Amino acid sequence: MSDYLVAPERCEGEGFVLRSYRPGDGPLLQEATNASFSHLVPWMPWASATQTVSEAERLAREFRGRWLLASDFTLAILDPAEEVLLGGCGFHLRDSSLALKAAEIGMWIRASAAGQGLGTRVLRALLTWGFGPDWGWERLTWRCDARNEASRRTAEKAGLCLEGTLLRNERGTDGALRDTLLFAALTETRGR
Repeated sequence: MSDYLVAPERCEGEGFVLRSYRPGDGPLLQEATNASFSHLVPWMPWASATQTVSEAERLAREFRGRWLLASDFTLAILDPAEEVLLGGCGFHLRDSSLALKAAEIGMWIRASAAGQGLGTRVLRALLTWGFGPDWGWERLTWRCDARNEASRRTAEKAGLCLEGTLLRNERGTDGALRDTLLFAALTETRGR
């Protein structure tokens, strides 16, 4: 992997499809985020109960633009028919670069799909896909608020290793300083 990547567009999993956002995905994104506001707001500062279709469409297009520029890789989690947005995820270059072959996995699951194992299945698929030849990542990380038990369990079930706790490193959506758990997986620890 160099500073240039033609990112793969799609991955099918057990009961879901992962794919890059496309122009026209705004209505799906708007419906999922608005319907899941109460579920998301404790952990996701971007959550909104009143996002408009226009705002969501702009986001979907921004996600696509960053994908094409290989600066961030945000994915939609869709039902197999690609008619319902089940959440979002991606390989993010927040503290890394393509040259380092390292990314952070982020994820959110819509309220109506939460608690059914979808997050764990998606994370496992992202690890398999990410460490495979399509992406070639060598290190993938997962961060979550230390109070977010569901996110912690998802990382543990998917086999990520807890590297440590970042103490009082960010403000939570409530404005209080929070601890962040840092999980990671390496290519060689995934049997590759």
